[in-house]
Amino acid sequence: MLNGIQVLGSIDQALQQAVRESEVLGREVSHLTDRLLKLRDDEAQTYRELARLRLSTTDGSQLVGKLSYADQQLKLLLDQRHQTAREIEAALQALRTRLTALRAERDAAQGQVEEQTAKARVAENAVRAELEKNLDYARLKQYAAASVQTARFASQKTTIAENDRITKGKPYENDPLFMYLWRRGYGTSEYRANPISRMFDAWVARHAGFAQSRPNYAMLQEIPRRLSLHADHLQAIADRETAALNEMEQAALNTGESGILRRELEQARASLDHLEDQVEAMEQDISRLNERKNILARGEDEPTQKVFKVLEEALRRTHIWELWEAALGTPFEEDDAAVRRLEALHAELKQVQSALENQKAIQVAQQGRLRELETVRSEYRRGGYGQDAWDFRSSDLLSVLLGEMLRGAITRDVFWDNMRRHQRPLPGPFDSSSGGGSWGWPEDTGGGFMGGSGGFGDNDFRTGGGF
Repeated sequence: MLNGIQVLGSIDQALQQAVRESEVLGREVSHLTDRLLKLRDDEAQTYRELARLRLSTTDGSQLVGKLSYADQQLKLLLDQRHQTAREIEAALQALRTRLTALRAERDAAQGQVEEQTAKARVAENAVRAELEKNLDYARLKQYAAASVQTARFASQKTTIAENDRITKGKPYENDPLFMYLWRRGYGTSEYRANPISRMFDAWVARHAGFAQSRPNYAMLQEIPRRLSLHADHLQAIADRETAALNEMEQAALNTGESGILRRELEQARASLDHLEDQVEAMEQDISRLNERKNILARGEDEPTQKVFKVLEEALRRTHIWELWEAALGTPFEEDDAAVRRLEALHAELKQVQSALENQKAIQVAQQGRLRELETVRSEYRRGGYGQDAWDFRSSDLLSVLLGEMLRGAITRDVFWDNMRRHQRPLPGPFDSSSGGGSWGWPEDTGGGFMGGSGGFGDNDFRTGGGF
């Protein structure tokens, strides 16, 4: 059995592992992007070399100038990229250092909450044991239990009557003559018709046996309505009885040592929540910086895109194929060497571009799963699950579930479906109104007077009285 804080710790570990994997992917993508930029620069320089050998032509002269400008822009870009990367990394390092200290403070606060919770639970159990000896409390509890059982049974009877109405009403509703007269209100004070219509309706009623059938169908319609009103009345009584019992219980729990410990626990939880908010905010800051770093690594930032465009424009608007053919047609070794370099560069460019696109896709998918896990952590906190227990035999099983989510094998919804099956609300201060207790997911399954099952038992009982 894992407590809520241990589960949150497992989620945090999975997040930190995902961040580390993201950083490794980021470095690989950044390396490939830098390599691509370097290959593009080498390509431009080689074309510029070929163009210099053809300076006597207009195209050669223009290409040298364009590629020289592109080369200058590329060198400026690389310097700017490296400077921006250093600034982002420095900011990330500062945030990571602060986050480590904040997490340590948060962990200490979690320990204090666990300690205060254990003390408060012992004190509450002692108060409840004393309450059981109180005759007024015992009488209220008995009344409330009977009221809840009675209201539940009345609700069940209403459901049965409604099902009967649907099933037994079908033969009437399938009879068009009967339903024609029923909708007209025939045989009731609401019936309105001229003499001719009355004569015709009377003939239809005799033919359809409406006088014998109408009371039965009317009763089928009326019983569920009356039972529903009766059930609502009994539920209101049950609500009042349980509210009175809970009020008496809470009053006892909020006095003496139990009350002191409850208030201390509430303060400890408030401090923990404040630290958790700070941790989340800092993690979001780190996430935003990492996204900037990843965009830079993929070459999707505006400066990098601009330089790629300059290079492409320089090469596209000149007759590169003429330089290539001219180089192949000359006996000069310089031309041949440049052509061989271009062939090798183009082959490597193709490989690097393919690898980069593949790594980009992996990184984008991994970033999406990381954001999903960050959402899970936030939902876990906001849902109050940290105050429940979870019947995982060990944290390894939970780690497998988190790992499946990070691999993309399961969605966030599937993760929560699995978590719900293992959720086990804890008794004591977790479900009391003054303890900032758990509200669970998807609905309140906490303790208190109603208990985890939502009532006093499932034995048969009678509603008593009529309606």
